[in-house]
Amino acid sequence: MSRNLSSQYGYLREYDVVKRWVKGKAAETQNHFLRDLDRLLKATGKDPDQFLAFAESSKPVDVQDLIDKVAESLKPGAKINLIANLRSFLHHNGFNNLPKANLTYILQEWHRAYKKEEIQKLLSYLDSPFHKLYVYMAVESGLRAQTVIDIKYGHIKQDLEANLPELAVRFKPEAYSRKKAAGFTFLGKRSVELIRKLTEDGKIKTTQDSPLIPISYTAVYLALNLARKKADLPREIQPNHGLRKFFQNALDKADIDHDQKMVMEGHYQGIRAKSYTDREFENLRPLYKRAYPFIDPEQGNVEMAVKVQSQEEEVKDLKKELADVRGELTAIRKWMESQGKRK
Repeated sequence: MSRNLSSQYGYLREYDVVKRWVKGKAAETQNHFLRDLDRLLKATGKDPDQFLAFAESSKPVDVQDLIDKVAESLKPGAKINLIANLRSFLHHNGFNNLPKANLTYILQEWHRAYKKEEIQKLLSYLDSPFHKLYVYMAVESGLRAQTVIDIKYGHIKQDLEANLPELAVRFKPEAYSRKKAAGFTFLGKRSVELIRKLTEDGKIKTTQDSPLIPISYTAVYLALNLARKKADLPREIQPNHGLRKFFQNALDKADIDHDQKMVMEGHYQGIRAKSYTDREFENLRPLYKRAYPFIDPEQGNVEMAVKVQSQEEEVKDLKKELADVRGELTAIRKWMESQGKRK
């Protein structure tokens, strides 16, 4: 979506009042802003400067009435977004006199998460390896759709080239501080296997800024929506957001601590502020491992997977204890030898 919208609404970026408005915003947010401003300008026949001049020379209630009229034909969620975005445009350009607006959204329809068998069915109707990779990455990371598409090779390079079983997705610090923040999260076994294959086939480049999924949000959405229809999955499952909800539910089933769950999901309000550090990922890695049997879309017998994982951890702990004991015995032998030599 971002590439298509950027070219479609690129003319708006020529205006200083628009540059001031979108400066510093994430690419996805900028596209939403420009789309809604374009709707208003087409409805009124004005350009951005003329709309701002109209606002400055009119009664605030008349300006709000105009915005409300443009939003009338939209669905409830889109209507609220358009009103909020256009008020933001005016506010960023010094116009702060609009009357208060009721921007409360009344939920029209409840949307649930995918179930594992539904994700498997969805995958069976996707032909492109990049569409499949998108589903695996969205399920295993819990990141929002556009954030998944924004992942570059450099974001996973450290763990991938270290041959770790799960890959920390290390975004730049600003990704963790915006309103729709990225979580401190990972990619699991299914994503890793497909990324390695696509890399070996030359379909994913290994330069720092190479995208893992070189297709737009719109292309992904259309492919998933078509696959969902072919798979005859319920309409209350959102093609993209249903994958994020699946991840969130999986963390609940794995009984992950609430604050740590929020950090992995990118919800930082009300908990200790997070910094961009490798330490944060290493604190969360064991929790992700514990949750992965619930996250893995191909894992049918979760109970057995959890049992095997627990046994593997026990064996690992026993090996560590054995190594410690051997180290202590070696130290004792050396001490006894030193005492014998003294005699």
